[in-house]
Amino acid sequence: WLHDCTAEGLTITINASPDVSDLRIVGSGGYGINVRNSDPIIQGCQVMDSGGQGIYVYNNSGSHAVQVLHNTVAYNNGSGVYYWESAYTLSSTLRDNVIVENASYGVYSYNASVSADHNLVWGHSTDYYNVGAGTGSLSENPLFVDMLGRDLAPTSHSPARLHASDGGDMGALAYAGAATPVLAGHFYANASLAAGVHNVVGDVTVE
Repeated sequence: WLHDCTAEGLTITINASPDVSDLRIVGSGGYGINVRNSDPIIQGCQVMDSGGQGIYVYNNSGSHAVQVLHNTVAYNNGSGVYYWESAYTLSSTLRDNVIVENASYGVYSYNASVSADHNLVWGHSTDYYNVGAGTGSLSENPLFVDMLGRDLAPTSHSPARLHASDGGDMGALAYAGAATPVLAGHFYANASLAAGVHNVVGDVTVE
């Protein structure tokens, strides 16, 4: 874990190209992950409750490509994923992420070339700015195990289940058996309800 850092949770800079995997970054004072003029692969990370953007990607030197794959980015005080190409060339693949309820945009791009697909982006005044949502995009309540307790794994009827580009689960965490406590979300193969009266509290999709 990286938690309650005074400034950024993690900074990647000066032409670095690390594989940043499976981190849980909580409560950073600034950005959760700060990328500057570099080419990382960021995958399987949970980034939440940062004071600024969840993932901030900036470029003003050289040509750089950033991969943002299978992350869960939620409840940050800026945008979920924010790209800023000040000069030269910045490109990114944004795929299989869950990006929800950040204070500003879900995904924002200034001049950067962002190829997005198979992301669940929900709960912002603007989910995408200067970025096309792409194939397989969803905008629905992810139905986490415990939003207040910050357990961001999908529950049984979460739309994040089985909708990633590889047919698996979107986001950093896979479904581990927790039931959705309300009647909402997606009903997958072999799902059933007991006989009786049930109150539907949200949209229901049967697959």
